[in-house]
Amino acid sequence: LGCQCIPKEDLEIELDTVLGQALVPIETSALIRKQKRLAHDIVELELVSDKQIAFYPGQYADVECAECSAVRSYSFATPPQPDGSLSFHVRLVPGGIFSGWLFGGDRTGATLTLRAPYGQFGLHESNATMVCVAGGTGLAPIKCVLQSMTQAQRKRDVLLFFGARQQRDLYCLDEIEALQFGWGGRFELIPVLSEESSTSS
Repeated sequence: LGCQCIPKEDLEIELDTVLGQALVPIETSALIRKQKRLAHDIVELELVSDKQIAFYPGQYADVECAECSAVRSYSFATPPQPDGSLSFHVRLVPGGIFSGWLFGGDRTGATLTLRAPYGQFGLHESNATMVCVAGGTGLAPIKCVLQSMTQAQRKRDVLLFFGARQQRDLYCLDEIEALQFGWGGRFELIPVLSEESSTSS
């Protein structure tokens, strides 16, 4: 994964700006309003922040937990909401400090620190078919972008490749189905399973 690569020597990186006007990251406290199990190893974390955070679908936030001394980066999983709530998808990582803390009990009411928004991932203005590739919680920013397109009534054909190990690792299928139902063009979901039994249906 690009987000886990460590350069071995000096390098230069060029990025095309794909989003609109730059948004300045802010820092704010946020309360965990709800944690909802989406799969056996994934939860949706819903937060309410003290300050309203403006962001573009596809961007991410740094989430700091003072209680477990950890800072992690998570993509926004839903577009900006009228009530200001923020959602993130968190996967349980073996030995993970923050995910282990989150999955270790009901953390409703706990306080976290958010710094956001960050990132340049987002929607390119085009009429071409969108080819989306997501693995695991990498679905979060893509789902966020697609939901924002529905709200804005943008119509483009979509091919969504959703990678997982087994069927039980696929999640948010009901939300994807709802997107498909109201989509203004072709929307095809293609699950890609790496460890599913050959006898599975």
